[in-house]
Amino acid sequence: MNQIFSNVSLDSGLSQSYSVCPASNESSRPVDDDIKELPLHVSQSTPAFGTEYKSAYLPTSPEGSMSSCNPSDSITSLSDGNHDDIFNRADNSMNTHTFVIPPPPPPPALSMTFPRKKALRPRVNLKPLHWKRILVDNKSTLLSRPLVKPSTVWEKIKEPKIDAEELEELFAVENEKDKLTNLPSPMLTIRKKNFTKVLERKRSQNLGIILSSIRQPFSEFKKALLNFDESFLTIDTWRSLYEVRATEKEMTEIRDQVETNPKCVLDKPEQFLYNLSKLPFGLERIQCFLLRANFEEVLRDMTSLVKDMTSVCDYMVTSPHIHNLLALLLAVGNYLNGGNTHRGQADGFTLDILPKLKDIKGKKQTTLLKYIASKYQSLHGSEKRRVELPLPSHSTLEAVSCTNYTELSEQMTSLQSQLSDCGDLMSKVKSTLSDQSCNELFYNVMSGFVLEANREVTALSQSVTGSKVKFAEMCKFYSAPNVDWSKTIPSQFFEPWKTFSKDLTQVWDCKGPPALHSRVSAFF
Repeated sequence: MNQIFSNVSLDSGLSQSYSVCPASNESSRPVDDDIKELPLHVSQSTPAFGTEYKSAYLPTSPEGSMSSCNPSDSITSLSDGNHDDIFNRADNSMNTHTFVIPPPPPPPALSMTFPRKKALRPRVNLKPLHWKRILVDNKSTLLSRPLVKPSTVWEKIKEPKIDAEELEELFAVENEKDKLTNLPSPMLTIRKKNFTKVLERKRSQNLGIILSSIRQPFSEFKKALLNFDESFLTIDTWRSLYEVRATEKEMTEIRDQVETNPKCVLDKPEQFLYNLSKLPFGLERIQCFLLRANFEEVLRDMTSLVKDMTSVCDYMVTSPHIHNLLALLLAVGNYLNGGNTHRGQADGFTLDILPKLKDIKGKKQTTLLKYIASKYQSLHGSEKRRVELPLPSHSTLEAVSCTNYTELSEQMTSLQSQLSDCGDLMSKVKSTLSDQSCNELFYNVMSGFVLEANREVTALSQSVTGSKVKFAEMCKFYSAPNVDWSKTIPSQFFEPWKTFSKDLTQVWDCKGPPALHSRVSAFF
């Protein structure tokens, strides 16, 4: 400023003079019209916020600017007691008023980044996208720095034009009243009414979860049942629906609710069970779905197991390869036990020795198991022909060792019982064919299935019996004389063979040491 503010209004009791003068190197310039008269209040100490003061506007000069002064000009000293002239002029002025000193503004932030883009105002309330906003520093986008390479992707990318009307149409927020208004009239009626519940809370919740996974109206569910389309749902979903089927008591209560109050609105689980009960043989159709799927799975597993067991038993009894392997082991064992009256000169050995061959160690980091493997290959193979492992694989022996003929018999009985119940159901369905044509497909499909399934069960039963006989012959073939083998089960018999097959496989391709003695080869 290049003006002098003089005649300052001060509180009484102060004894200092103040002068405000422009710097010597600044030129004088006129004051704007709106600030020709300025209130001045100067105090030695900072006043408290809210303190009221009287301010006098200093009159301007005729030229429209305030009186200038030089640094040498003197200002009336308050210390001389010349206060009257100042306050008289202030009282005579028409611009005298009282004001309150405002508090100082808050300190500026150390660094503030403001949005670069204009604020958008959609015409309707939209569903928000709850992200964490990133603001790019405005300085990085100034035109004065066009050569600065963007440091982030947000400085580089440009927003494309969007269809605002489409966004407002798709993502507008609807209030609850609008939702009810936009719903079809049947749904609107359901919203306003209380649901009738019959099932227990936990059962209702479980059935509700299953129904929510179907995501199809009951009309499609009904069509799948009547057309016998089990592919409409997964077998697990069909099984879950059957497991949460309604009891007779629950169905009686649901029907009573509907009959006594026809206008009642059943809850979703109760409504599903009620609709299912009105379908002809609805629950029985689901049961047949499960029977067909379960039968095929069980029959396939049982057939494969019985077939493997029969093949292994035949191989163990008739294969010359396994016989040669046992003969080699018998010869080596008799030679190692030579001179021992209790172990030597043996005609055979119990099978529990087979897993222990790898524990008998020799020189040159060999074992008796490695020696047997190497010697067998040198006796029964050649350089041009690789000798195959003379034992069934470990995985095959592991599978057949789990065979339980008692459980197989129980499963066969269960399958036959289910097929018998299904046959009785088909007899009931047959009596309704003339009245309900929707049962014709159901009857034709299931009748053919029951007929074929009974044949397969009969054939499987014969295979199980034959396999059991084969296993008994094998146990007798490998047992010692006068030993009761009738109580031997597959897991007991195949346990040493499993370990022996696994151990022999690991060393089968390893080259063993030379023969312990030339006498060994004399036996082959």
